Amino acid sequence: MVKLTDKKIKWAVKQVINKGESTELVAAIYALGEEYSNW
Repeated sequence: MVKLTDKKIKWAVKQVINKGESTELVAAIYALGEEYSNW
C-alpha cells in the first residue's frame, strides 16, 4: 500500500474543489483519508 502524504491529500482535495462535481473522487479521497488517519 502506498502511503499518502498530507501534501498529496491536500492536492487531491484541491483538484476535487476545482472540478466541482466528482462525487466518486470525493468518496475515494475520504476513504483514503480514513485509512491514512489509522496509520
